[in-house]
Amino acid sequence: VNNERLTSSQNTPVLSLRVENPELITASHLAQWPEVYSQDSRPHFPELMRRLLVETPQASEISIRTVDGTSLAGPDGVAFFKEPTKLLPSGHLRFEFGTNKRIKDKANTDYNSNKETALAHETFVFVTPRRWQGKHDWVAERQADGLFKDVRVLDADDLELWLQLAPNAHIWISERLGLHPRDAITL
Repeated sequence: VNNERLTSSQNTPVLSLRVENPELITASHLAQWPEVYSQDSRPHFPELMRRLLVETPQASEISIRTVDGTSLAGPDGVAFFKEPTKLLPSGHLRFEFGTNKRIKDKANTDYNSNKETALAHETFVFVTPRRWQGKHDWVAERQADGLFKDVRVLDADDLELWLQLAPNAHIWISERLGLHPRDAITL
């Protein structure tokens, strides 16, 4: 993969992750997004999550803050899943998103900031576009706390699967990252 920054007609940087046969992004593209262009990933990663949730038939009561709203106190988002999916359980889900390089530190900070308002019927979900090798250990430690019904982590590899199940979001983020999906273009 050859990473390069381009300049749009308005002279603003545009992220471009070019490959020899550009189609749809992969987990590797997602993992590079915060590295290559963190100023784009920070406000737009929540938008990707909103789009994924909206495109998931089991999800309802979706509330995800994006862009300027991400700096407000409280969870980054909530949703209700009437049925479990391949990645998430049914019930009330409380989301926190992190694009930071120090994933575990960000996850700990977000988890700790939610402790006082934890509800036993909610699942805490931390989501990052990066790959997190220690996510299973972190989840096991947080589940042992017993504050939430369940604790989950979704990283780049999990998001790649979710994107494969949500073609509209997959095309949107692929175009945002400078790829050109075959046989598809957004309006």
